[in-house]
Amino acid sequence: MRKIYHIHGRAPLYCNTFLIITNEGKGIVIDPDAPVADYQKLLDKEGAKLTHILLTHGHHDHIGSVNELQQQGVQLWMNPNDVVMYSSKEQAARVFGQHYANLYHQLPDGSAGFVPDGLFEDGGVIQVDEVEFKTIFTPGHTPGSTCILCDGMLFSGDTLFSGDIGRTDFPGGSMQQMKESLKKLREMIEDDTEILPGHEGFTTMKQEKLYNPYLQA
Repeated sequence: MRKIYHIHGRAPLYCNTFLIITNEGKGIVIDPDAPVADYQKLLDKEGAKLTHILLTHGHHDHIGSVNELQQQGVQLWMNPNDVVMYSSKEQAARVFGQHYANLYHQLPDGSAGFVPDGLFEDGGVIQVDEVEFKTIFTPGHTPGSTCILCDGMLFSGDTLFSGDIGRTDFPGGSMQQMKESLKKLREMIEDDTEILPGHEGFTTMKQEKLYNPYLQA
């Protein structure tokens, strides 16, 4: 891996987004909610080309630039359980507002969601040049929430935060699934793994095992 950049997404939620550059000059963006120009500036600096979008989940504050990037030929990869996010664009608008509802495609059955190029498998690996991304299904915040493990870093989306966890009261959320997902992470993620969540500050798995009340054994 040549470089990893942390870029803040759009106001007001300022999602943590990440741009990874491989040694061969390919770019992979995780949860692209910043303006496309922000990513392009860094890609130009590195002489790299964006090839992959990896989504931790399908909520509006993590996907602001997905459509524009797909139109440029960038591949979208995500969990199949988040391909359909809402029963309709009208439902999406009722939850988060019309502006955010417009970020989703209207699918053939009238639902609102995505048209991915590839789908995650639990425990699967997406290989881009020398960089491996292991996908770990962690439903609870959404049905398709996924943590992405790469080179000692866990991109945890809105599943695991520093000292907290993601909400489970949105459509498709489940506290029972969240508890099971957190147990799964506690058992399989090594203590020295850096946790890079979808919002707020970074942490480590050891820190969360010690101090996050939701990860207590």
